[in-house]
Amino acid sequence: MPHARRSLSAALATSLGVLTLGVVVPPAHADTGAVIRITEIAYGGLIASGGDGEYVELTNIGDAAQDLTGWSYDNVKATAGAVSLTSLGTLAPGASAIITDADATAFRTDWGLKASVAIVNDGTETLNKGPNAVHLYDGSGAEVDSVSYVSGFFPGKGRSAWVDAAHLGAKATTTGWSIATAADAEASWTSATGSIGSPGASTHGTLTPTDVRTGDGGGAGGGGGPEAPCQTEDGGTAPGTVPAGVVAWPGSQTPVTADDQCAWVTSLSGQDLSGLAFDPNDADVLYAVKNKSHVYRLLRSGAGWVKDTANDWSAGKDLRFPGGSGLPDSEGLTVGPDGSLYVTTERDNAASGVPLDSVLKLDPTASGTTLVASDQWVLTPDLGLTNADANLGFEGVAYVPDAFLTRAGFRTDAGTRYDPAAYPGKAAPGLFLGAVEKTGHLRAYVLNTDHTFVRVADIATGMVGVMEASYDADLGRIWAHCDNTCGNATALLKVGSDGHFAVERDYSAPTGLPNYNLEGFVVAPASTATGGARQVLWADDGNRFGHSLWSGTLDLDLGLTQSLTPDPQIGGTPTIGSRLTADLGTWDDGVSTHYGWQVGDTVLATDAPLTLSDPTLVGATVELRVTGTRSGFGPVTTTATTTVVAGALTAGTPTVSGTPTVGRTLTAAAGGWGPGPVQLRYTWLADGRAIAGATGRSLRLTAAQRGAAIAVRVTGARVGYATRTATSRATAAVRSGTITTARPTIRGTARVGRTLVVRPGRWSAGGSAVHLSYRWLANGTVIRGQGTARLRLTAALRGQRITVRVVGSAAGYRSAARSSAASGRVR
Repeated sequence: MPHARRSLSAALATSLGVLTLGVVVPPAHADTGAVIRITEIAYGGLIASGGDGEYVELTNIGDAAQDLTGWSYDNVKATAGAVSLTSLGTLAPGASAIITDADATAFRTDWGLKASVAIVNDGTETLNKGPNAVHLYDGSGAEVDSVSYVSGFFPGKGRSAWVDAAHLGAKATTTGWSIATAADAEASWTSATGSIGSPGASTHGTLTPTDVRTGDGGGAGGGGGPEAPCQTEDGGTAPGTVPAGVVAWPGSQTPVTADDQCAWVTSLSGQDLSGLAFDPNDADVLYAVKNKSHVYRLLRSGAGWVKDTANDWSAGKDLRFPGGSGLPDSEGLTVGPDGSLYVTTERDNAASGVPLDSVLKLDPTASGTTLVASDQWVLTPDLGLTNADANLGFEGVAYVPDAFLTRAGFRTDAGTRYDPAAYPGKAAPGLFLGAVEKTGHLRAYVLNTDHTFVRVADIATGMVGVMEASYDADLGRIWAHCDNTCGNATALLKVGSDGHFAVERDYSAPTGLPNYNLEGFVVAPASTATGGARQVLWADDGNRFGHSLWSGTLDLDLGLTQSLTPDPQIGGTPTIGSRLTADLGTWDDGVSTHYGWQVGDTVLATDAPLTLSDPTLVGATVELRVTGTRSGFGPVTTTATTTVVAGALTAGTPTVSGTPTVGRTLTAAAGGWGPGPVQLRYTWLADGRAIAGATGRSLRLTAAQRGAAIAVRVTGARVGYATRTATSRATAAVRSGTITTARPTIRGTARVGRTLVVRPGRWSAGGSAVHLSYRWLANGTVIRGQGTARLRLTAALRGQRITVRVVGSAAGYRSAARSSAASGRVR
């Protein structure tokens, strides 16, 4: 149901209340009580023609109408007059209007909007250009409202962001601003081309989506039509069989789509994705497979993912069995140590009623639009499936390195410690864990070069089905994911003290993640984490609203308990000039231990503490390798790592000198920095926000800084040391400048029928343009209707002395006025 609208009085009170939070919100117009605010912005819409459909929504949150004649909008230049808003007419209380780079008709068609929603095209003032801000000006050219946004804030094209009442006019960050999702608190909906937003229906006004929509278009909920042109199947609403004892998802609860609408349609199937896998050598590369013989190579683009266009990847690549035959029902994939793709199949779709559970090896660097498998391991005999199970076999697959398995003490189902050397015919130095949908188990295999296999373990996940598996090198764990069959729950498995994989935790799906047929699941490497969280991606084997890729987050700190023993520890602080020591842990009696320090393959020291004296080691990962040997046993090596960090700079105390007045110049002094020479960089701040382009030691104050307190932030940098910043105390609020005036003079003969002309003299405002206005006076009384620099003398002025008063104004300066000497009496 639509989100309830607040009363206008409540909205107005809340809006004006943000003044106490430091957000500059101009007061309502003194005569009408109209208050116009920017309430929604949308980046890079998806309209196929007539522009890309991005928009800015204006809402009258006041209690009176506002005539927008003479009002204007700008983005790039931040100056009044760039885009005229006159055609929007009068904006009623509670109503919203739209500024877009799309054709108005195309925009209404895409969103299913009624003609009552006022729309104006903004020409070339696109949000795709810097400086990432939008500005609204009234008829006098005064800025009424503005919103800036950080690069990367929007998760991708076709997504809007709307603001709550407490943050009107505030920068579009995660605070106060929400990325739109279908049927959210703003009652957002999906347009015909897949954008999500609520143009024309702001919760700060009085109009609901029902009020502004025609009911015959505009995507989901727009009158019973298809949700998207590529809609293939509905994931349903059944909760599935959620594992007992699940705990809440440890990350964002509101995942968002991370793909363009209808991006994955191929000739063999509609819109869907299945398995996902990061390239372990490049965290900005993601592979995604469809279960209809197709794979994509994706590249990170902000918070979203786009198709790679190099090496024939622009539309993805078809998959074929060895020899180029068949149509693999590709379900899951993983990346091997050699960069090859290993893809699981449930069947050959050319014979879809027969199980063919296998692993294909493919070279993603091969040119052309088809990848033919170089190797195939047919595992069907090990699963015992019948023809009725042709769609219940292998879904996901994970490659797990031998190095991890041996270090963790992994044991096979036979109870013996896993020893890679016992499998001399291995095709890769690790095991492949296949996810079996029918049983909810993972099966660990050695794949041999002669295309035979050895199953070494059958691992229960505790779920009724499992559709994805992935190895998390950062956690030393295995993720096993189930789709809506299990409520999209995910299990985390570790090697226990008995050497066998077991479920450590079961996580429920994020509360805001739709319970669709999400068969793909992968967690980004910890090296890509921001804000204490890693990106998580889900892939929808069906789709809703034309999207199949969902993005969320996973907390870095999951509160897990490590189980590997013995576990060496590194002592000391890993900074240049310090010393690292080794705590080898407790080993069995009779074990001889040796240890060494190395970066990559370079050994730095053995069996001794390590002194960090080389500044080029900053940022390097130092590994402590401890090896225990005992007669009759093979050597066991355990490791610990630390990252060398930079030393600490001593920061100076910056100061600002000069008079904080528009037109004056402020100068910064950095203070004393050390040790040794430090490179300094200056950033000037107005009320705590960086002033664009102000990076020198001095700052000339302009009208933009009037009323703001000015400070300077100094950043120091030196090789081998952590960058440090220090900020000066702020000045008093910048005062208005003083216009330099001149006394005007009157030229001409004071006689009826003649014309007097004023010569204003030279007026200046520190280089800013000074606007002059004129008032003519007869014997000290203003002559009505005379506001130009010329006065035609009429008979009514006979016998009177004429003077002129010149008033000068300039942005950021106090207005100034000067009067001329009086003329002789008009004859």
